[in-house]
Amino acid sequence: MTQGNNQVRVRMITSDDMDTLLRLYRAAHAFTTYKDLPFDDQQVIDATWHALANPKTHGVILAEAGGEATGVLYVNASRVLFTDIVCAQAIVFWVSLESRATRSAVQLLRAFEAWGKNRNASELQLHVTTGAANSMDVGKLFRRKGYSFTGGNYSVRL
Repeated sequence: MTQGNNQVRVRMITSDDMDTLLRLYRAAHAFTTYKDLPFDDQQVIDATWHALANPKTHGVILAEAGGEATGVLYVNASRVLFTDIVCAQAIVFWVSLESRATRSAVQLLRAFEAWGKNRNASELQLHVTTGAANSMDVGKLFRRKGYSFTGGNYSVRL
């Protein structure tokens, strides 16, 4: 997709990336509010195959630096329920802890914007649902890149 500063490269995944994706998703899972629930490899594999089979509505973007995967972004695009506009959403946006000083997050964000534009999205949505201590820091990056805070995520376990 694009070559960025600090030699961060982003690209759409291929079927050969499954092991890399599982490693990144496991790391992301450890920082979510679901970290106490078992990680399901098969569910992740199925979701990845779904994205590969439906590139008009789903995608997985991989960030790499120095030959190593540094981040992943799972996205989808769909019509808003009560209107005909398309909204693109980041379902999982993860940059490895050791890569947060690189431009991986910024390059993934740019790739998401390009992906959404290519699907005629009228809006992009990023949800921060990890419940991690740095959730507010993540929001700072998004606001700096022109995104507005439009609400909150609330959850309760049943």
